[in-house]
Amino acid sequence: MIKKIFYIPLVLSLIILSGCAEDDITLDTSDSINLTETSTSSEEPAEEDSDTTDSSSNSTESDESSTANGILYLVSSTAGKIYRYNDISSLTDESEPDITITSTHFDRPKFVVFNDETDTLYVSNEQANNVLIFENLSSLEGEITPDRILTSEYFDQVTYVALDKENDELYVVNMALGSSMSGTSEGSIVVFENASTVNGEVIPNRTITSDPEFFSPHGIAIDTKSNTLYVADTNNCKVKIFDKASTLNGKHSPDRVLHNPKASNLTECSEDDKLMSQPIDFQILPETDTLILGTRDGNSMFIYDCENGDDCASTIDGFTPPTREISGDNTTLYNAHQIYYHQERDEFYVANLFDKTFLIFRDFSKLDGDVSPDVTITVDDGEERICGVAVDLTR
Repeated sequence: MIKKIFYIPLVLSLIILSGCAEDDITLDTSDSINLTETSTSSEEPAEEDSDTTDSSSNSTESDESSTANGILYLVSSTAGKIYRYNDISSLTDESEPDITITSTHFDRPKFVVFNDETDTLYVSNEQANNVLIFENLSSLEGEITPDRILTSEYFDQVTYVALDKENDELYVVNMALGSSMSGTSEGSIVVFENASTVNGEVIPNRTITSDPEFFSPHGIAIDTKSNTLYVADTNNCKVKIFDKASTLNGKHSPDRVLHNPKASNLTECSEDDKLMSQPIDFQILPETDTLILGTRDGNSMFIYDCENGDDCASTIDGFTPPTREISGDNTTLYNAHQIYYHQERDEFYVANLFDKTFLIFRDFSKLDGDVSPDVTITVDDGEERICGVAVDLTR
């Protein structure tokens, strides 16, 4: 079995925008993918008179897949590097990367999405305003050239990428903040068909905008089971939820909006909205209808566990409080960016931007409150800002 991973995902009036960059700062006036599924991979054609051997081989392959130690990839935005750590299960605070990947094409890479079935990594390359695609990722080392580079006149400060594997579509989020190519601050999401082969200059098949407008959107999640799109409208401090994700096109009002449950009349980011301040990334667990939401300047993780049919990803709306909240000094969450939860291992991974760390929380389904991470890896050679994280648990 091969695990598919969809990656598809917050201070007061002074808001630090997602940029894994020091200059992404604006004065706030209004202001993670991530689905997990399993499928059976195609096997090599069986040779004649080798049924017994093939059966044994297949069993061995299945056992190896289920016990894979896993590979961790961390993306440093400012340094323009990808760090690879072999064997996630053995990581400690002192772990150093086994391999470093660089590319002359990196220009402030940020969020990533990994297709473990094809061993392909998609990277949002914000400053260059494109998406870099690396195939056979597990075999790469040193200076590399992307296998594909996706560009589009519809890109406008590319910040996040997510995959809908069922429909082979790539979602690209345009932050579009002030200095945008369009000359506006309206964020958008553009969707490309044939994600497995898309390359070069391409016009998107769909463009999704919001009424009211997105303001510096970041993380998105696509729940293909319910055909729902979740958008972290970061600088609006809201989560916007849209039905009919697979056909959504043009400007739409969200079907649901998740606000700060501690506020009673929220219209914009404010001190009262600290809990939901700048949502940044998501993970949806369709099997349990669970939503995990990471916030950036709020330095918190909110988990909607759908207990007894309440607080479910498919129904949350308005000022719904989370079932659990991971926050506090012990968590060491500090401007968290990309997140990933592995359900079978019950491990939660966080790229911590400003203090250049990567956190692992084990037994995550039992955690609540001010809890300490089990592993804290520091990556610092002078310029790192850890923004993206990808996990390959099949190798």
